Amino acid sequence: IVTDEFWKKWTELYAPTLVIRRKWNTANRNLRLGDVVIIADRNTLRGDYRLGIVQEVFPSQDGKVRRVNVMYKNFQIGEKVQKYKGHNEAVIVSRSAQRLSLLVPVDMDQDQETKSEAKESV
Repeated sequence: IVTDEFWKKWTELYAPTLVIRRKWNTANRNLRLGDVVIIADRNTLRGDYRLGIVQEVFPSQDGKVRRVNVMYKNFQIGEKVQKYKGHNEAVIVSRSAQRLSLLVPVDMDQDQETKSEAKESV
């Protein structure tokens, strides 16, 4: 009962803060290929948010990305990552960009690689 109350409060109060909502005229970064995102589906079980990687972007006529294809691994609920044997195939789904929360931009990963290469060459 306590855990149910915790997850109810978490999804009502904290989870919405993960999805950044601004006024329509605020410029923000479009999702790009390789970005790591949280997939925020309404039908997810408590604490069962999926991480995905953007595989394809669909910009609208104004150049803003409004829809993307996201790939994720379809783990069984409760399956430990250490026990995962690779028997589940990757799933690719089409989602609205508004239902995704950017965790790791692909640029950040490339910037870190560039910095580490620069340190190694010194």
